[in-house]
Amino acid sequence: MVWKGLLGLGIALTMGSAQAAGSDLNLPLSAAGYTPETYSKIVYRALDLTNEARILHGLPPLLWNASLSQAAAWKAQDMAFTGAVEHLDQFGRRVDARAIQFGYDQFEWLGENLAGGFRDPERVVQAWLNSPKHRDNLLRPEFQEVGIALVHDPHSPHQYYWVQVFGSEDHPSGIMEWTEGYHYANDGELEW
Repeated sequence: MVWKGLLGLGIALTMGSAQAAGSDLNLPLSAAGYTPETYSKIVYRALDLTNEARILHGLPPLLWNASLSQAAAWKAQDMAFTGAVEHLDQFGRRVDARAIQFGYDQFEWLGENLAGGFRDPERVVQAWLNSPKHRDNLLRPEFQEVGIALVHDPHSPHQYYWVQVFGSEDHPSGIMEWTEGYHYANDGELEW
């Protein structure tokens, strides 16, 4: 899902690259089975793979953003709770409402990639790159920042839930655009 427009007031917090962010990664409550160090390595690997793809296509790397990470973590937990890999959360809210809730309330562009069923970052990032809508988000030149989260719930239908929330700081335009799509794995196959 991609949003473009001027929403709310405030500032975006940029945490820097994966290497610079260090222990600033927000650990979702339901990241069961992961130590904070292991969780950080997994999520930072997804960030590194995302940025490798962007650099390969002549785009600048995305910077880690704590507010977008919190929004991603909340959404990943919501998907694990409901078992649904879809952009509307259990309260009927889209990515813009969740980003604003976690302090990312002044933006021009906002996007979201979702996935369920992928255990490792290599497979989920490759699945996103193989999907036209997700690839468009991942390689959208307007995006400057990202938050990524993974939640593992062995009792939920897909067990592994990934969220990428992309954003860029506000530039006056007043225009709003969005697209959406999601992926989940079922025995290694992608489905819509």
